[in-house]
Amino acid sequence: MKNHTSFFIITFLWSWGAWSVPIVSGWPVTHPAAMLLYIVGGIAPSSTGIILAKLKGDSYWRSFLKRSIDIRLITKKFFIFIFTIIPATTITGLLLYVVFTGEWPGLDSFIKYINNPSHIVLLAVFMLFFGPIPEELGWRGYALDHLEKEYSHFNASILLGFFWMMWHLPLFLIKGTYQYNLFLTSPYLMFDFMIQFYPLSIMMDWVYHNTNRSIASGVLFHFCINFFGEFLDIPDATKYYRTLVQIIIAAIILYSWWKKERYNGTNKKAGEQSPALK
Repeated sequence: MKNHTSFFIITFLWSWGAWSVPIVSGWPVTHPAAMLLYIVGGIAPSSTGIILAKLKGDSYWRSFLKRSIDIRLITKKFFIFIFTIIPATTITGLLLYVVFTGEWPGLDSFIKYINNPSHIVLLAVFMLFFGPIPEELGWRGYALDHLEKEYSHFNASILLGFFWMMWHLPLFLIKGTYQYNLFLTSPYLMFDFMIQFYPLSIMMDWVYHNTNRSIASGVLFHFCINFFGEFLDIPDATKYYRTLVQIIIAAIILYSWWKKERYNGTNKKAGEQSPALK
């Protein structure tokens, strides 16, 4: 069985198995047992990635650990990109909403945190351990690494975005989760939430390949998605514009990959040395 196939099977069985209990029982996520199972399911991607990476031997394990904790692999330019792209796309989406509707929506969450700076620190700590660390050592740490041994950047990004998206599906059925409340508000918001995994996956994978396959870059990028999503918490009606902006950025990255893959293919036919994809 292929390495990435094993990862996805174990991760999905682990997470979906844990989350199926509160779904079948009807427990809300605030129920103690449901919360425990919610957490157990949530740590599956990174836990599976760590286990499989360890099983691959000392050499791969040392590389895995280094790429997970050594932030020196991330250059200054990509640190800036990681920490600015999410607020930038969010604010751009907000401004597009204003331009097209003539309305300026309230930013209640942003105002609340600005008025309580200590809460920003607590939010940052919570968001680091709620998603990025439990997930990214699996998605970007193990799965992407092995997907790209068989697929191009383009296909690996799309495949990982698909599995990352599908992994979240049961959460729409657990009462009280963000996903459940999103679906109750509007099925269009659910669709927007699911589509967003594709452009985000592409941007994260682009950063990954420009930071020496840094797993830490995925953790930090995922942190920014969660942190700024809560910190800014733009109104629902503006989220579609944010996703559109992210899709445009992802399309530019995909186009650059396509051009380089085409260039590499031409060089190989001509017997030339082709440059590494970036």
